[in-house]
Amino acid sequence: MSAKITVWHLDPAAFTVFYERPLIRALAAQDVEAHLFTSASIYDMTPPLDPTCETHFYFRLLPKLVNRSPLLRRPIRGLHYLYDQQRMTSQLSQQSPDIIHIHWSLIPGVDKVVWRRWQQKGRRIVFTGHDLVPNHLPAGAARPFFDLYTQANALILHSAHNRASLGAWLKRVLPSEQEKILQKTRVIPMGIPENDRNIDRAEARQMLNLPPDAPVILFLGNIRKYKGVPVLLAAFRRVVDRLPEAHLIVAGHVTTDFPGGAVQIRQLAAEIPNVRLELQFIPYNAAPVYYAAADVTALPYLYITQSAVALSALTRGCPMVASDVGGLSDVVMHGETGLLVPPEDSYALAEALLHLLQNPELRQKMSQNARDLAHRKFNWTAIALQTRTVYEEVLA
Repeated sequence: MSAKITVWHLDPAAFTVFYERPLIRALAAQDVEAHLFTSASIYDMTPPLDPTCETHFYFRLLPKLVNRSPLLRRPIRGLHYLYDQQRMTSQLSQQSPDIIHIHWSLIPGVDKVVWRRWQQKGRRIVFTGHDLVPNHLPAGAARPFFDLYTQANALILHSAHNRASLGAWLKRVLPSEQEKILQKTRVIPMGIPENDRNIDRAEARQMLNLPPDAPVILFLGNIRKYKGVPVLLAAFRRVVDRLPEAHLIVAGHVTTDFPGGAVQIRQLAAEIPNVRLELQFIPYNAAPVYYAAADVTALPYLYITQSAVALSALTRGCPMVASDVGGLSDVVMHGETGLLVPPEDSYALAEALLHLLQNPELRQKMSQNARDLAHRKFNWTAIALQTRTVYEEVLA
């Protein structure tokens, strides 16, 4: 029997707890004793793990009022993060996990120094790059993140496409580090989100007050600049011109990086028929209702590493139309689980959406393909096995 490995997972801002929680549960079956150090979700969208597996360690002194205020949040959270990383350093001096598995760095320049201190005390660091930074930052701004890639003992990315993108970027901008970083990079897919709530289409439509037989397109998730919502709205204008009964739901919180904020989105949608805007956080347990009600999920992203929304739609058997960027082609397999289109091409997006909406038999076939792929390729048992292998490599 293999030796037990102890791992501390760090996700300070609770960005990807939907990923870490099922991973920790699956790792337990692989004789990995894991604990998640994170923070309370600002909007309480996800259920917590058993307290024996999860600690809300970060930002405990921050009141929710500050967390919800963009003007106050960044500077105060920055100072709090420095304090928390010092606390974590102190905690690591008293306890000795085999691996520190880090999922997000909030201040890369600081974390590089902190990680080095941890490694000097014999700790091994695995870093999962959920967001491949070079895809959307200039070289100068991206360099601190590459310093982290160099510092980590192992780097996990979610698709072969992301690894290839990283290699190309390094070859062009930082060739001296290319071989070193790629040698310790492993590709492990993001697993399917866990939510056991089952609901049928008719009930979901009734709950959302949607026409029972209308074609429905769904955009779900935080609305950020890179998500391409203006492209989707332009595409839907073409869709509804040719398919007047079609509906579009845009549901999610508008983040501070979206130009013009919620006001701009409302202005863009104002003259387009059948657009329903729900510009607020959608509770975790409500998401399955939206997927069940939709005929197609749209992901018009300008860039992405991998998408939990795509994996959620895959699990629910909802066909997708997505930009051919990042690792989306691993989930949206063209012609099988959805259709891929060039990014920022509203015409191609509209044509693909119309093609699926007007072909129910194709959607049904894609729906079954999606469910099959979700459980074959993105199941947590396989992901935990691959993750344990990475741990063993860095401990060897």
